[in-house]
Amino acid sequence: MIALSLVEMTPGVDVGQVLAMSLIHDLAESRTTDLHHLAQRYVEVDEARAVADQTEGLPFAEALRGHYSNYRDGSSVESKVVKDADQIELLLSLRERDRDDRTGEVKGWIERLLERLQTEAGRALAQSILRSDVDRWWTRGGGASC
Repeated sequence: MIALSLVEMTPGVDVGQVLAMSLIHDLAESRTTDLHHLAQRYVEVDEARAVADQTEGLPFAEALRGHYSNYRDGSSVESKVVKDADQIELLLSLRERDRDDRTGEVKGWIERLLERLQTEAGRALAQSILRSDVDRWWTRGGGASC
């Protein structure tokens, strides 16, 4: 949903490419796990091999591998949109966590995340999220209660 929102905010982007990359970009992590930045300093993961193994024998394997390769290459606007969508998903989680953060470390994580955003749409959406009330979805319309 985030990637599709960014597509709507970015004229000329190929929605099909963005959706395909969005669906496949985490495929390798189902075998290799999603390593956080600190672990990535010490571990080399062969995600391309994982994707090749996962798609082996499929009649459309090359198409899937192509989408994955395009995402990993990161040079197309479509891959940048998908990478920004991934970061914005993390931003939404951090915003919820930030509310209860007494150490201030979440704010630092958010600042570094904002530096990784690559598109104008991604930066605009992130700023909108940061300005929003994190509980609005819950309290909108008269204040829902459990």
